[in-house]
Amino acid sequence: MHISELTTRRPVATAMLFLALILIGLISLAKLPVNLLPDITFPRLMIWTQYTDIGPAEIEEQVTARIEEIVATVPGVRTIHSWSRTGNSIVVVEFLWGTDMDYTSMTLREKLDNLRHTSLAREVDRPVILRVDPRAQPIITLAITGDASLYELYTLTRDVFKRRFEQLDGVALATVTGGRQREIRVEVDMQKLAAFGISLQQVENALRQANDARPGGSIKKGRYRYALRTVGEFKTVQEIGETALTLSTDKKKQAAGIVRLRDVANIIDGFRERQGMTFLDDKPAIGLLITREASANTVRVAGQVLEVLEQLRSRYPEVEIALVDNQAEFIEASISQVQQAIVLGGVLAFLVLFFFLHDVRNPVNIAISMPVSVIVTFAMMYFSGTTLNMISLGGLALGVGMLVDNSIVVLENIFRRETEEGMELRQAAVAGTREVSMPIIASTLTTIAVFFPILYIEGVAGQLFRDQTLTVSFSLLASLLVALALLPMLASRWVRRPELQQESVRSQTPHRPPERWWLWPWWAIRTGWFYLSNFTRGLLGYWLRGAGRALSALLDPVFAAFDRFFARFATHYYDRLLQRALDRPRAVLTYTSLAFLIAILLALFLDRRLMPRVEQGRLTVAVELAPGSLLEKTEAVATAIRDTLLNDARVASVFAQLGMVEGDFRLIKPRIGTHIAEMQVFLADGVSSLQMMRELHEKLTPVSHDHNARVALLEPKTAVGEVLGTTLADIAVLIRGNETATADSLEANLRARLAQVPGVDQVYSPGDEKRTELRLYIDRDRAASFQIPPGEIAEFVRSYLHGKIATDFRAFDRKVPILVRAGANWRQNIEDLLNFPLHHNGISVPISQLVDVEQSLSPAVIEREGQVRQRTLYLSVAGRGYNAVSEDVRKILQDTPVPYGFQLALGGQWQEMVASFRELVFAFMLAFVLVFMILAAQFESLRHPFVIMLAVPLALIGVIIGLLITGQSFNIMSLIGLVVLVGIVVNDAIVKVDFINQERSRGTSLRRAILLAGQKRLRPILMTTITTVLGLLP
Repeated sequence: MHISELTTRRPVATAMLFLALILIGLISLAKLPVNLLPDITFPRLMIWTQYTDIGPAEIEEQVTARIEEIVATVPGVRTIHSWSRTGNSIVVVEFLWGTDMDYTSMTLREKLDNLRHTSLAREVDRPVILRVDPRAQPIITLAITGDASLYELYTLTRDVFKRRFEQLDGVALATVTGGRQREIRVEVDMQKLAAFGISLQQVENALRQANDARPGGSIKKGRYRYALRTVGEFKTVQEIGETALTLSTDKKKQAAGIVRLRDVANIIDGFRERQGMTFLDDKPAIGLLITREASANTVRVAGQVLEVLEQLRSRYPEVEIALVDNQAEFIEASISQVQQAIVLGGVLAFLVLFFFLHDVRNPVNIAISMPVSVIVTFAMMYFSGTTLNMISLGGLALGVGMLVDNSIVVLENIFRRETEEGMELRQAAVAGTREVSMPIIASTLTTIAVFFPILYIEGVAGQLFRDQTLTVSFSLLASLLVALALLPMLASRWVRRPELQQESVRSQTPHRPPERWWLWPWWAIRTGWFYLSNFTRGLLGYWLRGAGRALSALLDPVFAAFDRFFARFATHYYDRLLQRALDRPRAVLTYTSLAFLIAILLALFLDRRLMPRVEQGRLTVAVELAPGSLLEKTEAVATAIRDTLLNDARVASVFAQLGMVEGDFRLIKPRIGTHIAEMQVFLADGVSSLQMMRELHEKLTPVSHDHNARVALLEPKTAVGEVLGTTLADIAVLIRGNETATADSLEANLRARLAQVPGVDQVYSPGDEKRTELRLYIDRDRAASFQIPPGEIAEFVRSYLHGKIATDFRAFDRKVPILVRAGANWRQNIEDLLNFPLHHNGISVPISQLVDVEQSLSPAVIEREGQVRQRTLYLSVAGRGYNAVSEDVRKILQDTPVPYGFQLALGGQWQEMVASFRELVFAFMLAFVLVFMILAAQFESLRHPFVIMLAVPLALIGVIIGLLITGQSFNIMSLIGLVVLVGIVVNDAIVKVDFINQERSRGTSLRRAILLAGQKRLRPILMTTITTVLGLLP
């Protein structure tokens, strides 16, 4: 028994089944998490190691290279990329997909701890292992301004706002940027210190011992035992100056009394030296960056944050808390647009069907089946762990256009059986569904089959589009169930013959009053309800019939004109065209092949990019000065740029971050420092960021030249591009090799040649960043003659210039660091340091007798890839096609002689694009093979699938022409669409070939069967094609 026969016989059971599925789907929809992108576990780790004030070369040799050697022994490592700069090392490790990151993190933690205790210097901090997740960006950015000082604003934000937001469910971290932090500095007069024979280390030890509180055990007093605690902590800042310093025996005799810290140093209760600043427009601000937990719902978390924000605004009216950026708004807007597209696509599909069939029954049936299929899809998404996001909803929008295909074929066949063959409606529903069940099952399976190869794509792209694959597959399976089970039942129940309706009314007419009087109330209620419902039904039917007659009078002429046009088109144009094509098969094949070749040639003119350009209403201005530039100089340049931006009426606001962002390891970037500034420029509504970038480039060029700064205008990454790990550089040339002189020569040669390539706007390398460095080489022989360890010399220099945290001053529940270092007037030039004596074991030796001074230029950042040094030349492209420039660059690399031990490679978006295109081409070929195999299994033939698959190359003609007309590039999104197209374009051919085979089985000649298939299947093919296109256009 066919499923359609079962459902038409048991309509109530069928209705209850689908109502249950709808109920489960609605409950699942309410529970589905809402995020911008799918949840992906990235197999990347970052190792951040701090070694304060040590140069990049020493960091590379003593820290980075040793960490890389350990990391390379961990199973599953794919790539190792590192950056060494003054004070810290960053090593980013990418593992193979499928690696157990929890186990890997623990294994790496053990190896690094062992390395630290055996091979790293004592001053090297413990390496910090962090998960790298491109999605772990702040979902909300706040800027706090007011009349209070930056220290007060910082304290309020840190102690109140930060804690309040971090208490919310789903908030992982609230990072505070900008402002001033309290610090107590002990500025030592080095001349007085030397007069008393005291070292900086003695000052540090004296402070540490004077500010001590520790448990002393317990003691018995009477019948009780009490805990004993000695308390010697500083209670006021003034007490710090009263700290007594230990003198040698001969110095005690010279001193008039006790030497206290205030006698040799100034105690300053001030602020820590700033490493970063935050601005909102022209006001200094405190930034608050709120990051969600990995599994949290972005929209829900953002809603909670906004509620707390309003509470804080009302509670602290003297402080202005501005909402700078809210990622949830973009998510909600994006998802809302996709939802609107789904609804609009459904409405357009309904109108198309109504226009073709002139009957409200079939469009209404499809209008019912479409939301049922979508709601059932939500249930399957919930049980498969799929979230509501841009990718899954995009798949659902793609599915909406195809959801009605199966329903159209079924209902059109039922409609034809009823009207042309005169079958009774229920019989037509069963027979019509049975006739087309195999073709629609095959077409559904072929469409699903093209999505599964996407799951075989390696890396983040396959993980990212997994949700789209599952969503489309679920929606198509749901639509197939609806087309084979629900629609035949609905079609069979739409119209009932008048005699059956009259018989039903008579069977429901109440009988005479029952003989037992206690049943009279029930009889009265039943009788009243019978007449009331029939009256209401009759009145409603009268109104509906009147409205139907009025609508029919209005639309009948339109339908008649459309029928005449369609009949003329089908008979005079399409039928004649089909007959001529059958008469001249060679000419048809020749012209078709020629059109295909022309389309392939036109494809060479398409621009190729990894991701399509997306208008986001914002742009980024990246500013970079010479390494070592003071934060104040960076602020001056950023202020000039900010004023230029704010003078443009199209700029709504500017949020700027200068220097380093403290407090959140996840915001660490390979290239940061006081010479770096980044500005997020938010544009007014309707302003194009691409056009704005071209105009701002001319305005900011004078500012760049005046301040000798590098200013770059960057497109913000799209959400998908962020996850795919796309670089900001259009093209990058990678030079790998350890020999510095050879690398310098090779880089200079390539830089000169690449700058001459048409379309290359700028060639830039982080290797351009050189900083002047004074190196103190310790003379080990002289140090040994004085019995002074080299480590003590290095420690003294560090304490003298940078200072050292001796202890902490407790202010309520906060610890304020106490920094000991030489006074400001003793840190102005190198001579003061070299002339100062180092005290050791009762002797004093000037530093100049222990070290040799050398001045040199060193790179600010040393980059390594695969444990080999790497130079990267970044090329920005403007005014020429992306692929054309890439081809010219590739030819230059091929023509360049490469020295032994060196490698040249293309990087940036080009490398990522080639890798992604290779994976998608594999997915396309696999989809082609799978579809062919399914068709061969259905038709039990190898010839028919071959004929059907000829539709795929013909579809490429329309794809290429469409991309050229719309000015779109060939990118990863269009390639995904091409893979999907393999399963869509064959559906119409499947229906037509299946009809031809059925006619041939009845004895019809091949030519007549082909012509009949063209006539009988033209209407459903046009309906399915138009509804699919209109479903996607919104």
